[in-house]
Amino acid sequence: MSDQTSSKPDLSERLGEKAHGVWTGPAALAIGIIENTIILAPMEPLYLPLMVGSKARALLVASCLLLGNVIGALILYVLGAF
Repeated sequence: MSDQTSSKPDLSERLGEKAHGVWTGPAALAIGIIENTIILAPMEPLYLPLMVGSKARALLVASCLLLGNVIGALILYVLGAF
C-alpha cells in the first residue's frame, strides 16, 4: 500500500479563496440590508474569518456591510415616516 496524503489547504487558504470570490461584495451588501431590516442576528461570526483570511479584501467586505446597514436603516426610516 502506498501512503498518499492529500494536501488539503488550511483554513486561512480556504477563507482567502472565499473572500476573493465574485459574490463576496454583493453578498455582504445583501446580508447587511437583511440583518438591519428583518433579522436581528450577528453577522460578525460570518465575516470576521473572511476578513482575517484575506486582509486585502477586508476593507471591501467591511464597506459593503456598512453600506448594507445604512441602506437597511434608510428603508426602515422611510417605512416609519410614511
